[in-house]
Amino acid sequence: MREQRRTNFIIPLSAILITLVFGMMMIEPNFFELGERRYKKVDDNSHIINLGRFALQTPNKFKYVELEGIDSFVGLITDGTDSIEFDFGWYSNDLTSEDWRLTTEQVNGRKSVIGYSNSYGTAIHFPNLGNDNSLTVYAGTMPKETALDIFRTIKIPD
Repeated sequence: MREQRRTNFIIPLSAILITLVFGMMMIEPNFFELGERRYKKVDDNSHIINLGRFALQTPNKFKYVELEGIDSFVGLITDGTDSIEFDFGWYSNDLTSEDWRLTTEQVNGRKSVIGYSNSYGTAIHFPNLGNDNSLTVYAGTMPKETALDIFRTIKIPD
């Protein structure tokens, strides 16, 4: 009887764990590969941060900080002073509010909208990335040219 209770508990628990693992892999296909391989040294001063859905080159002192989003992949990349925030998902800000001055630019073969705002700093938006997703990256604390240099390194896999 006791052995049957343990079996009745283990089988559903195993099914839940398998479902969670496969679910994580569906949400982030590179989930199990991103740990130490997230950072790739470019030179003595910079590295590429690979976040799975996109990658960008930053100074070495910038590190990725995981944030919890409700309906999108969000996060922070910071050196402790300056920060870059991002939102990848269905409801990513398209920068069309009245406070943004907008220009368009091709970045690594993708259409992007670059916005400048006195209130929010500098941002870039990549629309139509498949499955109704888009990406918006913000840099509110760094000089515009520094932010643009980083934004222009963003690579989004097909």
